[in-house]
Amino acid sequence: MQRDNKADDAYTKRKLGEMGRGFFPDLVRDILGQLIVAVVVFVFATGVSAAVCLYYGLPLVLSLIGGFLAIGAVFFIKSISMFD
Repeated sequence: MQRDNKADDAYTKRKLGEMGRGFFPDLVRDILGQLIVAVVVFVFATGVSAAVCLYYGLPLVLSLIGGFLAIGAVFFIKSISMFD
C-alpha cells in the first residue's frame, strides 16, 4: 500500500541545510518590512505635525515630537497584536 500524500514525502526528503534556508530570509524580510513601516509613519506624522506647527506659528522642531509619538503608537499597537 502506497501513501497518497506527496507533500509528506517531499518534507521528509529535505536535508537539514534546506530546512534552515528559509529562516534568515524571512527574518530579514520581516525586519525590513517593519523598518519601512516605521519610516513611512514617521515621515507622514512629522509632515502633518509640521503643517500644524506652521499654522499655529510654533517652532518646527516640535514637529519631530509628532513623528516619534506616532512611531511609538504604531509599535505599541503592533506589540499588543503579537500576543493575540
